[in-house]
Amino acid sequence: MLFLLAVVIAFTTACSGSGESANETATENLESSVQLLSPHKQQVRELLLSRVNGDTTFFQYVDRERLVEHVMPTNYISRQVDIADSVHIIRMIEDGDVVVAQSVLIYNRSDRSPEVVVDVFRYDGQKIVERWANIEAISDGDSWQTRTQGDTLITDRDKTEANKKLAEEYEKNDFQENYGAGTEGSSEEYYDNIYAIYGEGNFVFIMKDITHAGGTAVGFGIGYSTAYFNILQCKNNEVINRWTCSEDFHYEEEYPNGKYEVL
Repeated sequence: MLFLLAVVIAFTTACSGSGESANETATENLESSVQLLSPHKQQVRELLLSRVNGDTTFFQYVDRERLVEHVMPTNYISRQVDIADSVHIIRMIEDGDVVVAQSVLIYNRSDRSPEVVVDVFRYDGQKIVERWANIEAISDGDSWQTRTQGDTLITDRDKTEANKKLAEEYEKNDFQENYGAGTEGSSEEYYDNIYAIYGEGNFVFIMKDITHAGGTAVGFGIGYSTAYFNILQCKNNEVINRWTCSEDFHYEEEYPNGKYEVL
């Protein structure tokens, strides 16, 4: 398979000045570190950059008749063109027909905080047919650099399957430590569900949620859950880093295509 030379953004300095054009902003946010991207990763990269530069040619990579998006309608791909002032693509994972991308959207205005976004794209052949995403606003006092800092280089591809099992066990143990098994029928009981695990070498993506037995996420009302799109880094048979992206959601009202269903 031919690989395309492309640039992956790990850490960049946000552009300043409101007079810059969108294209200039996108260009200045290209990272100096270079990796080889597969064709699907390159396509996803171009799609993510459209959130800044307004280029809609990325639709050629999407099967628009079959595309199912497991996000709120306001966050559909077609409505996310040219919405941010800069985008930082941090990490990308490819596993079979799935590409996972972690990015940060920066808005040069006071009424909207930077957002950490984890997108999951499923291909059928050369076209994207399904998308999942978590979008989390970065709270005051936090920074997108802190939320995403760490290694970005993919290594140990021969350990992908072992690392996926390691990451899954880590998430299960983490849930037990923080929530416990609870007592059946108790108001203190929580459930965690893992819906998907994808990995490439030392990085593993896990799609999961945590729901109260009564259908309540922490801080929310009845009918809400908290979705976690986590990326874990493994090394020497240990999980050494984890980046989380969480989103509270109401299953029926906000996600007409569901949050996790797979075609």
